[in-house]
Formats: sequence, C-alpha cells, structure tokens
Amino acid sequence: MHIPDGMLDTRTWVSTWAISGGFIGYAVRWTRDRLSQQRIVLMAVMSALVFALQMLNFPVAGGTTGHFAGGAACAIILGPWPAVLVLSTVLAVQALLFADGGITAFGANALNMAVIAPFVGFVVYRVVLRIRSTRGGMLVGSFVAAWVAVVAAALGAALEIWLSGREK
Repeated sequence: MHIPDGMLDTRTWVSTWAISGGFIGYAVRWTRDRLSQQRIVLMAVMSALVFALQMLNFPVAGGTTGHFAGGAACAIILGPWPAVLVLSTVLAVQALLFADGGITAFGANALNMAVIAPFVGFVVYRVVLRIRSTRGGMLVGSFVAAWVAVVAAALGAALEIWLSGREK
C-alpha cells in the first residue's frame, strides 16, 4: 500500500513527515535506552525478513501497491517502538533504492506502515491475549492483529489521499 510520490499535496506530505518523524525519533531513543544488543540483532533479522516479504508487490487501484506488511508481526515479536524502527528502515531502503513509495510520500508511508500498523496490531494482539491467553489465543490474536493492522494502515493511506483532494 505504498503511496507514490506526487499523489499527496504538500500540506499532507509535510504533515505526515513531521508526525512520523516524531515517532521515529522517539523510537530511536526508546530503543537505545531499553534494548540489549541481542534484541537489536533480532531487529536486524526482522528487518531483512520484512524487506524480503515487502518486495512481493501487487498493484492496487490508483497507482498504489499492496504487499505483505509485517507491522503486527514486528510489534508482537519486538514491541511497538522497535517495530517502528524496523519498518521505517525497510521503507527508507525501498524508497531510496527501489523507488517504492518515494521520498515525499515517505512520511505518509511510514505513518501508515511503521506507526499505525505496529501499534494497532500490538494493541489488538494484547486484547485477544487478555481474553484467551492460550496457544490458540496467540494464533488467533496474531491473525486478527495482522488483519486489523493492515486495514488500519490502508484506512490511513485512504484518508491521506482523500485529504490531498484525490477522491477518485
């Protein structure tokens, strides 16, 4: 669900850059202060996995693309703040090296896939575990968290595109 460059108006892409930049900045500080070297290595492994999965793209209407997101999985395994860093890094590499998303749209893409998806997925997973903290509950929670996280991120992208005056 990458939003390409040129799809968002200036007000929207600048705003989303500022919002996602704040989240990424805090995630750097949080991770530096709280995670061990072993967890940081796990973040690198998750980055490689998410990167590989996100390279499998399929077209969606209006010039956007869809793919495996990984936000909920990263947040469930690492926690939401490290997930923000993992996904932001993957999105930056995709934007800079593969022109997937773009530079001006990076803020919106990061907000959707590196902030909204991990936090929504993490909260949904935790809620399901409170209801049923069995192995089956973990499996169901992971599935529901991933689905809701992708829908929430897609709704974020749709809202940003609509705010930019692109109704069709």
